[in-house]
Amino acid sequence: MDFWIMCFVVVCFFIALFKVKSKLLKLLFLIIILFLLWVYQSEWMTMVQQLKSGSPKLIDLQTFKDWLNHGLEKIRQFVSQYI
Repeated sequence: MDFWIMCFVVVCFFIALFKVKSKLLKLLFLIIILFLLWVYQSEWMTMVQQLKSGSPKLIDLQTFKDWLNHGLEKIRQFVSQYI
């Protein structure tokens, strides 16, 4: 799973954590979030080190546009697969 997609998934699970009423589902979402953060620990630490070092940008605009287009294409493929 791509790092930025994982960030999106973690945010979605975090939002879902507060929306569900079942304690079992909350526990499941929390376990999934912690597992994903543990798996991508090195990427998170790299990002924190870049922020601490004072780098002006983590990602330039063209890279962001390319990533966004790639993500949208993956979503289109996924949706068209089930429609």
